[in-house]
Amino acid sequence: MNQRQYKSKLRITNLEQDLDELINSQNIFIVKRVYQMNQFRNFKNTLQKYKLWVAKCNKSQIINLLQTQTLKQKIIKIHLKKNFQQFMNFCEIQKVEKNFETLQQDYKKLQLENKQYQESIEKDYQLEIQKQNEMTEELKQLIKDTEFKLKQKESNCQMKS
Repeated sequence: MNQRQYKSKLRITNLEQDLDELINSQNIFIVKRVYQMNQFRNFKNTLQKYKLWVAKCNKSQIINLLQTQTLKQKIIKIHLKKNFQQFMNFCEIQKVEKNFETLQQDYKKLQLENKQYQESIEKDYQLEIQKQNEMTEELKQLIKDTEFKLKQKESNCQMKS
């Protein structure tokens, strides 16, 4: 894989990560918006019930019940905060899990690329070794031929002398 392809894949990976982050933030925004709308709807319903109740009760009953309701509201508020925090933690966990999966996929791709690269280098080395061996054999044959010719010349020279 050449450097241009690698950079292209890296850009695509970055774009995918940016898109995932945008989608995740969009999903979080939608969840928050739905939560707010539900809270508003609940508040409107509660307000209507409260108005009906006020119309039926006298002031001393209202004061006693309001004190009780205030306590209940504080308890509910605490529970809502805990639930919301748990929900946000859940969203963060999902985001981390998705990032982890992406990292695992990238790691597998890199391992595959590394393996292919090593195989390519090994193949190149094998070819180079084979070429060197062939050259060595040619040189040995050349040495043998040269020695043979030299011996022939020597024997020819000795015969002439």
